Amino acid sequence: MLKKQFLKLLCLLHLVLFSSLSVAQTVTIAIGEWPPYFSSKVAGYGYLPQIIKAAFALEGVQVEFGFFPWARSKKLVSSGSWDITAGWSYTAQRARSFYYSDSVLNSPTVFFYLKKNKFTWERYDDLKDLEIGTTLSYFYSEEFTAAAAKKIFNTQVVSSEIVNFQKLLYGRIDLFPADINVGFQQLSDHFSPDQQQQITYSSKVVRHKSYHLLFSKRIPGNIELLKLFDRGYRKLRDSGELRQYTEKMGAQVPSLVNE
Repeated sequence: MLKKQFLKLLCLLHLVLFSSLSVAQTVTIAIGEWPPYFSSKVAGYGYLPQIIKAAFALEGVQVEFGFFPWARSKKLVSSGSWDITAGWSYTAQRARSFYYSDSVLNSPTVFFYLKKNKFTWERYDDLKDLEIGTTLSYFYSEEFTAAAAKKIFNTQVVSSEIVNFQKLLYGRIDLFPADINVGFQQLSDHFSPDQQQQITYSSKVVRHKSYHLLFSKRIPGNIELLKLFDRGYRKLRDSGELRQYTEKMGAQVPSLVNE
């Protein structure tokens, strides 16, 4: 009798544990529009969501993506409402609230400008008195932030790279920094061939940026989830499958740079 009760209890415990494990295997990831890396308008949601999904899948974890304004995505995760947000560079301020994954992308940020202006630069002092567009909530580099604080150049903050390109074409700003792949994608998607031909970018980079997943420190167990992702990502990279994703994206975005 006792043996039967023990077996029933053991089976019940197994069901409870299995059920909990199944729930724990789906994580929520808050992201925003930032093609070609993130886009709700394409299959698989863009380059990085496909990689993230594949890396987690290698560790038996399913993912659910949600698209929000970028500032809200970060807030949803910092509050613990969502588990993860993806596509962020490192800052000490963010590191106080989030665990950082290994880098999932390295790409240069460059200055876009009009060809007719024949712009070159080596130091931030070379940008003296220029009007530079920036995008709300974006971090470019410590050096850029320090130069802006010293008023070496003037900054105009707007909501998106698209608006910055428009202001560039209208002559309201001299240049603006953006990820090179995002810049080319925005030009291709939203501007005419004639407008695209008017714009180029600096050979000297503002910064080679590394992008990561951020895991909320408010959610118990997220450090273990971080380890699972990093392990899955390394498997994806070492197997050569990651290169296949990059080559596929490169075919769609000929300018793709992933250094």
